[in-house]
Amino acid sequence: MKNTRILITCIIVLLLVLLLAGYLYIDFRDPLKSRGMSYYNNETKHIFIEIINEGFADIRLTDISINGDNRPQAANLGLSFTGRLVLGGIEDDPKSQFVSIDEVPISRKLSMDEIEQLINEENNNIPIHYGIQIINDEDIEDITIKYKYMGITKTIKSKFMCKFPQLDCAT
Repeated sequence: MKNTRILITCIIVLLLVLLLAGYLYIDFRDPLKSRGMSYYNNETKHIFIEIINEGFADIRLTDISINGDNRPQAANLGLSFTGRLVLGGIEDDPKSQFVSIDEVPISRKLSMDEIEQLINEENNNIPIHYGIQIINDEDIEDITIKYKYMGITKTIKSKFMCKFPQLDCAT
């Protein structure tokens, strides 16, 4: 009887430790990454940020603010159903789409084989690349992106003039 109690206690402690470790791993890991950005006419009023989900589960954008806690004039999630990145000039591509930031989840990053297979499909309806389009009437100096990942709300704040250290932004 005593051995059974000790065994049950050990199992419960082990499960709690594993649960805590899993939560901390998810909480401290930022799966939302970026490899590029573009803007129009050397102005910082209309920008595109290419985004990638390097996590295991979907990401849902919940809010985008600029210049502190201000709302941009427009903020949209761009979806590309081709090999083309969601950067400046994609708005005219018939195989791209812009939706509300919280309308579509951002799926995990696809492998090269998965991308090639989707590009070769004529009626592909699975996004290959994602990006955020932000339009404002004043210059954008900083951006705050809030999103949910595995039930945990995460926030990335960064100065614009490229340096999104949390997003690994390349200039």
